[in-house]
Amino acid sequence: MKWFNTLSHNRWLEQETDRIFNFGKNAVVPTGFGWLGNKGQIKEEMGTPSLDHGAYVARLFRGGVDGPTGRL
Repeated sequence: MKWFNTLSHNRWLEQETDRIFNFGKNAVVPTGFGWLGNKGQIKEEMGTPSLDHGAYVARLFRGGVDGPTGRL
């Protein structure tokens, strides 16, 4: 895997990380976080996630606050 530490691969990873964080920002609703459809729209019929999803969501959004170098 000679491509693993290449500049182009690292650039691609950074772009994909930014896309994931930007997609996830749409999940914020007044009562916490909502489920997202494939195109990033809130799926209101799903309600808000239970607490077992809360820890994951918090880690995901910490990366958005800490920037792309934030760890999940």
